[in-house]
Amino acid sequence: MPQFVAQTLYQDGNVIASNFYIWINFSQRLAFIGWDGNFTLSAASQFNPNSVTRTSIFKIQLNDGRIGDIALDFKQSQITGDWDIQFDSRGELA
Repeated sequence: MPQFVAQTLYQDGNVIASNFYIWINFSQRLAFIGWDGNFTLSAASQFNPNSVTRTSIFKIQLNDGRIGDIALDFKQSQITGDWDIQFDSRGELA
């Protein structure tokens, strides 16, 4: 799974996290390229699990300028307290 640097993660226009590593898996889905993957956010980030529902959409921008929408699934590490996040895309990464 290729590694990228995410410039910014937004929710409702609010910056949740900046400059973190993200791993993305690309796959062919009908007429477009699908993508999903994972990343970790520090426990000190602005990520608030209480504001996330199954329908919450986040916007992510990579350092190369591409932007896409994602939905999250997450758990908190028992050891570090960091957030281990899996995501699925909601549209293209462009």
